[in-house]
Amino acid sequence: MSAAHPYRPPAPPGPSERRSAGLLRVRRVTRWTLVGSAASALVLGLGYAHALPDLASLLPSHASDGGGTSDFTGGSGANSGGGAQAPSLPGAGSGGSHTSTGAS
Repeated sequence: MSAAHPYRPPAPPGPSERRSAGLLRVRRVTRWTLVGSAASALVLGLGYAHALPDLASLLPSHASDGGGTSDFTGGSGANSGGGAQAPSLPGAGSGGSHTSTGAS
């Protein structure tokens, strides 16, 4: 009879094999995290878009009449035309309330 060969476990991996295996695990976790977050963002975005009311119902009646004409007259100034305007900030345009510190 032949001598039985005792079972020898495989040699422990070296530092480079452990590093490669760790990087592979990190890549997989990163990939699944990215896919999961993109899918979650898509589902939440579609859910909120479906849950929000129709935007046309929030617009003024003249903007959603479907006539194809616009009330905007053009121009290059900040307040020229009938378009949307920026809200006024408190204290903006008062001009006289600026205080400076230091010697001047």
